[in-house]
Amino acid sequence: MDSSFLQIERYFEINKQVGKLLFFLCLLLQFLLMTPQISLAQNSDSMLQTSDIVKGKIKVFLDCDDCDDEYLQEEIKFVDFVRDPQLADVHILITYQNTAGTGRLYDIQFIGKNRFDGEEVILHYKSYAADTDDIIREGVARKIMLGLIPYVSKTEIADKLRIKYKSTDEGIFTQYESDPWDNWIFNIDLTGGLEAEENQKEYTVKSGLKAKRVTEEWKLKADCSYTFEEEIFDDDDGRVLSNKREWEINADVVKSISDHWSIGIFGELHSSTYRNLKVRRDIDLGIEYNFFPWNESNKWLLTLAYHNGIKNYNYFDETIYSKLHETLWFQSVDLGLEIIREWGSTDCGLNFSHLIQLDNKYNLNADIGMSLRVTQGLALRFSLNAESIHNQIYLPKGDASWEEILLKQRQLVTSYDINFEIGVSYTFGSIYNSIINRRF
Repeated sequence: MDSSFLQIERYFEINKQVGKLLFFLCLLLQFLLMTPQISLAQNSDSMLQTSDIVKGKIKVFLDCDDCDDEYLQEEIKFVDFVRDPQLADVHILITYQNTAGTGRLYDIQFIGKNRFDGEEVILHYKSYAADTDDIIREGVARKIMLGLIPYVSKTEIADKLRIKYKSTDEGIFTQYESDPWDNWIFNIDLTGGLEAEENQKEYTVKSGLKAKRVTEEWKLKADCSYTFEEEIFDDDDGRVLSNKREWEINADVVKSISDHWSIGIFGELHSSTYRNLKVRRDIDLGIEYNFFPWNESNKWLLTLAYHNGIKNYNYFDETIYSKLHETLWFQSVDLGLEIIREWGSTDCGLNFSHLIQLDNKYNLNADIGMSLRVTQGLALRFSLNAESIHNQIYLPKGDASWEEILLKQRQLVTSYDINFEIGVSYTFGSIYNSIINRRF
């Protein structure tokens, strides 16, 4: 009986030892299986450390059409600026809208790439009409540095950063509490020019006056301009004198209805010797719909607008339709698209205008401009403007003289006008462009 219990006890003892042995063998096998993964991870980390992780800097692509790139690169030393967005860890896209006070509201979008994929930050900076270029670029730089903190904080260089705070009583912020001008902005422009050669002289005078008042609910705008150009040519046959005069007065009143709808009334007076217009008077009503909210207009716009009104014409010379003056109803439809994204930008427009009483008198205009980043370092740019012209009711009777044609004193009969440009650029070499050298 005792021997039987001893055998059973010995059996469990042996199996207990075997169980421990199997347990340790499993641990050993698991360790051996994990070793290649640990090795690969270490090798991967070492490969990454050969670029930026050793020094802790992230790669940044700055995408801004109207920024002082050199200043920003000099001020922001804790990142590496690269020349192509596909090489960047963070793509900074800066867009802006003009404010009512002739300042700007900048949207600074930080788009995470590669190891920061999916991490995005959006900051805003507002400049004022009285701000100098130095104040603006300093403010933009400050916002960029602030927006980069979430990304840089995940690198080794974060330990080298220090944050400073300036209280408002030190003048870092300016309060605009009262406005004696009640949001009205005025601009006066006067330009004169002279170009002279032995047998040729050209004089130019341009002037303009603009006034506008813009709030969230209303947009009031008025402007007038005058242009005078005179050219004098002397040769053996005598003197040829050419001059062109043009003036224009516009007034717009636009009311915001919602985040998408707007209505307005528009008036215009226009005179042009080139177009045989002694004076043309326009007045019309318009309604516009933006498929995106207006507060996102710095990123994209898709608008559809309709205008309907009256045009009254008075001509210098009798037209090809034997008219010295006439009044016509007109209507127009405008479709516009603007997109600004990290892949590039596009600006498209389609306009159809029609003189309602004259069935075959219309104008169709289409334009598109686009800048695309095709691949690393390669960018494609093109623009196209095509116009189908069937509303030249203002053309004067008779044939244009040789001088009028050469000097472009008079618009000629045409059924179309096309302009097209295309360009491509390719950049290669070092991916870094943080070093600034302004010598010479």
